[in-house]
Amino acid sequence: MIVPTAQVYSRASTSQPIGIPLIISRPGRRGLLGLLIVAALFYISMPARAGTVALWKFDAANPAADSSGNGNNLALNGNITFSGDAPTNAPGITNSVIFDGASYAQTIGTLNLTPYNQLTIEFFAKFTVGGGLQMFFAQNNPNNVTGAFYLDRGESSASGLKMSQRTAAGFETDVAPGPTEGAWHHYALTIDESGTNPIVKIYVDGYQVDTGGVSAGLQTFINDYFTIGAYPPAYNLGYHGLMGEMRISSSILPSPQFLIGAQTPRIFISQQPQNTAVVTNSPATFKVVATVQNGDPTPPLQYQWQRNGSNIPDATNSSYTLSAPTLSDNAVQFDVVLSALGAASVTSSNVTLTVATNSVVAFWKFDAANPTVDSSGYGNNLALTGNITFSNDAPTNAPGSTNSAVFDGASYARTLGTFNLSLYNQLTIEFYAKYTIGGGLQMFFAQNNPNNVLGAFYFDRGESSATGLKVAQKTATSGIITGVAPGPSDEAWHHYALTMDESGTNPVFQVYVDGYLVGTGGAGGQGLINDFFTIGAYPPSYNFRYQGLMSEMRVSSGVLTPAQFLIGAQIPRIFISQQPQNTAVVTNSPATFMVVASVQNGTQSLHYQWQRNGVNIAGATNSSYTLSATTLTDDSAQFDVVLSTPPAMPVTSSNAVLTVVTNATVALWTFDAANPAVDSSGNGNDLTLVGNITISDDVSINAPGTTNSVVFDGGSLAQTTQPLDLTRYNQLTVEFFAKYSINGGLQMFFAQNNPNFVAGAFYLDRGESSSNGLKVSQRTADANFETSVAPGSIDGEWHHYALTMDESGISPIFKIYVDGYQTDTGGQSGGIQAFINDYFTIGAYPPGYNFNYQGLMGEMRVSTGILNPAQFLNGPAKLQITAANGHAVISWPQNAGSFTLQQASNLPGTWTALTNNPAVSGLNWQVTVPTTSSAKFYRLFR
Repeated sequence: MIVPTAQVYSRASTSQPIGIPLIISRPGRRGLLGLLIVAALFYISMPARAGTVALWKFDAANPAADSSGNGNNLALNGNITFSGDAPTNAPGITNSVIFDGASYAQTIGTLNLTPYNQLTIEFFAKFTVGGGLQMFFAQNNPNNVTGAFYLDRGESSASGLKMSQRTAAGFETDVAPGPTEGAWHHYALTIDESGTNPIVKIYVDGYQVDTGGVSAGLQTFINDYFTIGAYPPAYNLGYHGLMGEMRISSSILPSPQFLIGAQTPRIFISQQPQNTAVVTNSPATFKVVATVQNGDPTPPLQYQWQRNGSNIPDATNSSYTLSAPTLSDNAVQFDVVLSALGAASVTSSNVTLTVATNSVVAFWKFDAANPTVDSSGYGNNLALTGNITFSNDAPTNAPGSTNSAVFDGASYARTLGTFNLSLYNQLTIEFYAKYTIGGGLQMFFAQNNPNNVLGAFYFDRGESSATGLKVAQKTATSGIITGVAPGPSDEAWHHYALTMDESGTNPVFQVYVDGYLVGTGGAGGQGLINDFFTIGAYPPSYNFRYQGLMSEMRVSSGVLTPAQFLIGAQIPRIFISQQPQNTAVVTNSPATFMVVASVQNGTQSLHYQWQRNGVNIAGATNSSYTLSATTLTDDSAQFDVVLSTPPAMPVTSSNAVLTVVTNATVALWTFDAANPAVDSSGNGNDLTLVGNITISDDVSINAPGTTNSVVFDGGSLAQTTQPLDLTRYNQLTVEFFAKYSINGGLQMFFAQNNPNFVAGAFYLDRGESSSNGLKVSQRTADANFETSVAPGSIDGEWHHYALTMDESGISPIFKIYVDGYQTDTGGQSGGIQAFINDYFTIGAYPPGYNFNYQGLMGEMRVSTGILNPAQFLNGPAKLQITAANGHAVISWPQNAGSFTLQQASNLPGTWTALTNNPAVSGLNWQVTVPTTSSAKFYRLFR
């Protein structure tokens, strides 16, 4: 007998067991025989058979009919008319329907897509200029309905196509360029939710054209209305144009199976060759990325590289390298002709090779005698605007500098003509600067606003943080791509370097200070451009000006190594990227401390020496140290590690404090009616109750020792009387029993101030990620958030909730449990962040204390360490048995998962499945068997 318990299903095509034992016997003539073992079996659902879900041909005789035979007929709203203008490649179509921009069609009943985990939606459309398509699967606003999706035209760009699906974690999106000529085209959207991550593709005329989007995790489809031509619920943003027919299929159709039929092979170039600049005798490499779509089978690609329009012998791969270019190769143009059987050949764009005797493109020394001259010889001279003066204060490690230029916060420098960087796909920009307090550098490559000019970039100080450094470039596909780094705060001379590598699939930006790497970033490729180069202000208004001194600046083609910088090679230096963390354990448990560090400008191995209270620990010479069996005498001991590698200066990590306790409980609020504010752990973390918090006899049956609960009315909250110090811990488990009122989302916070702005603060809420979804979010020091989301219960009954937060490793691990089962589906990564000492608030969002909780709460416990589900307050899942009137009643929680109930006459005997169907009784499944049965032992097998 398969027990149809709470549906714990994943969308996969096979079934396989997963199990954990837990057995119990039943009483009979021999009496109660005791607790045994049970194992559980999750059955993974089979997807529905592929086929047509709906087919609307918009035939003039019956335009609303669903020709699939599934009864998904439409209701036409507004002035929808008919036209003899129909797509010639649509099967069996003699007319089309005209949407006038204020009309739409919607299924009469809901369209149930819940049985499917793969969909193909396709249609023929002829867009009116400016007439964006709106196609939705949700009667209500699809931005708010989890599982709903839409496809539109005109949102991502004037003619761009965009698919968006609301998920528990955010939005899953995909974008594509759309046709612009107003002719008939076939459009197809495929959504695959059957794997580990969703896969979305957009096709035009049988060819995949999408360029990617945002990934937000798997999401089941829903049962809702399907709308064509407008945005519900206001039904605005209407479609203006013609539509031929539309079909929805319950599988991922290959393009030859689309309504349009098989298409001839076609070559698509996804990455063109790039302009390249090298110095003489250095290799120059050009490459192309391309694919062939369609064909049965798909024919292979063939390549033929050309130099100034002539074929290069044997240059027939996806890349071509000129091994030792000379000055005679300067300004030569290269392209590649791509061909495939049955496809029209395609020629890539032309790219230019620049060959120079050295890699310096521009070199401004700001010499007092001629401060505007470009010493590289390329003629990229500057025009100085405003009151730029000169100073004898110059960096001692700048080669040949005897003075510096003083920018007064109202002046700037700009190249007289445009500075052509389109020849290069790698750059190194370096300079010496001495910042005035608050005087952030603004260095731009764009005469116009670089936020709006594709390929333009800037480098500044003070935007990402008070002294932080940031590089940003505008791209066509990824918006603004950035890299950030911490900057010096001592107002001394420093050498700064930025390297930009656009030669690969994704750009790599790196920021250096005094020859040491301090930050990296970049995503989505974008070529460099030919525009004005500005130093010290933000064009076109030339505000956000730099205030401070500058000695010299050099722009080089290629990515220089630190040893090639103006500052020259530096000695090795040790950098710690992750300090040891405070750790709390219970007695006799191991305590581990770890450090993550690296050496720059050297190849030497790092040496580690851990210390306890400043004294070396014998044999503790690895990157981590474990104290195997802690005792109370280890409480408050401080640990650090000294890192060394000659000739680098040794570096000592920060101290980490070990806390050893006899009990892992930090706080326990049982909300007992006699004293609901007391902390029963004995640690004195009592609460202050604010508002009308009342007492109820409605309690969770599996909460230990609880006889009542407290009622939060949506305008009340509880907060610790004093700050709750979590700085000693790097692992926490927070758990509680709650019974939510409809729409009564929990707000549980660790911060008196707004946790969106307090690094280390965190919250757990219900209703933010979706109408009943759970979300944990922690603010991190890098202005980011570490999050995890999970589906929440919707039955309005008591449930046990647990959150575990592990900050002890290289990356944080957050998990969410409901009734002892992990339910989270992942989230955003924000890096390791220490916990803090602040107030703990239950039921509202500080500092405004809004978004209040409405519902019942049984008890809440905060523990140090990552507890396993068997250690939670609700304990492991229990199989219960009672006997009366010649029958035994076997029951277990509905929320425990899908099970097979088995029986045996004795423990060593054979276990067989019961055929009795279970019944629902309250929150449990229940099976009744006669006590006269030969079976005396029962188990749930999972």
